[in-house]
Amino acid sequence: MNPIEWLNERAPDFASLPDEERAAMCHFSLLWSFYEARVHKTDASPAKILLEAQKWAKNDRIRLAAFDSPLSYFRNRYLRNGNLTEEFHSLFLRVTDKQEVVEAALKGETNEPGDIVGALLIIVYRLRNNFFHGTKWAYFIKGQFDNFANANKVLMSALDAHLKCGVDVKQKQLRDFEKFDEVMTGLLAVPRTELDKKLEAEKLVKEKKNRRGQ
Repeated sequence: MNPIEWLNERAPDFASLPDEERAAMCHFSLLWSFYEARVHKTDASPAKILLEAQKWAKNDRIRLAAFDSPLSYFRNRYLRNGNLTEEFHSLFLRVTDKQEVVEAALKGETNEPGDIVGALLIIVYRLRNNFFHGTKWAYFIKGQFDNFANANKVLMSALDAHLKCGVDVKQKQLRDFEKFDEVMTGLLAVPRTELDKKLEAEKLVKEKKNRRGQ
């Protein structure tokens, strides 16, 4: 049986999900897997997520405008009249999940790009845990389109920052190799004439010896 058909018959609310909501969930699974593999070597944690985002910021890899839309969405969802909402507490942030950084970003108490992007990714990390560990099924999966759609935007923008950094590093390595090649070519070119003369002289000596032997 097709897995979607199986879920339609057995999973609560799944059959009534719009196609775009199902697509957003599938896209989230793929994007998260790609993000965690490429950025965190398959071992993501809030501490590592924040550290990596701060590295991107330090190296001027973050285009904060790319995160404006999801940041606005999550602020409206998790903050109301300056207070954290029930939805925020449903993220089930743990002691090790850098909640102080997340709260500061949501409340606009920090302008540090690394902290803002790190906070968004930690929110995505908690959505990922709640999704993959079954919490969202327990509280019904319906009505999650905006969460997944904005989480996908965060992941794609974060991956752009990371992959751009990787491309730049490779380009620098290529430029360094080209410079090394130029230097070595120059060094080898200098003694070339003398080397040719020496080889030619040795050839003449051998030819003379061969003539005497005849």
